[in-house]
Amino acid sequence: PWNRLAARLFDYAIWGLVLALLLSELRGAGLVPDALVFWIGHPLLAPVLITGTWVPVEALLVAALQTTPGKWLFGCYLQFSISDAYASRDARSQMRRGIRRSFRVWWEGVGCGFPLLAPILIAVAYEKVAQNQETDWDFAQDCLVTHGPPGVLNAVTGVCGLAAMLWLYGVAWHQPMAQSIAWARTSLTEVLPSAQSLIPGAF
Repeated sequence: PWNRLAARLFDYAIWGLVLALLLSELRGAGLVPDALVFWIGHPLLAPVLITGTWVPVEALLVAALQTTPGKWLFGCYLQFSISDAYASRDARSQMRRGIRRSFRVWWEGVGCGFPLLAPILIAVAYEKVAQNQETDWDFAQDCLVTHGPPGVLNAVTGVCGLAAMLWLYGVAWHQPMAQSIAWARTSLTEVLPSAQSLIPGAF
């Protein structure tokens, strides 16, 4: 389970950087206004967009190569329709299975990437893998996920790359997250009645 989680986080992080570069180019060309760039890159919305747009990319990679960059680094490979020797294995069928699996991972496995929900669903998926040796989306698509030894170079590259990208995301999202927390704190202070108004004057 840890290899699979690290591989998925690596893929999401790489794809997020690709989207950030694309957004930066569009902003520099004047095609996207600054206000929209701010909200697209906000730490509460960006993970939803990153994980959602990764669904077709992951399906295409899995259909063509049976792996993704993160899965390859951490030694994970996928095979569809493993128990049906007569299942169609052409590119269109594999792509269709990949889309269904990737969408279910996005919806059920990471809660559409919503930061407050994703850790809970990841923990639930971990328990299912630990108990049943497979997830619901693998079972639904008759998908076999194999885990081979990633090798020292691959493991070091994956771990260091993941740590570096998480640090970049932390730096980029620190200010907007601090602003959101300050705004929420101010809003709660204004909405909640003061302590003096709750205490009777005679008391």
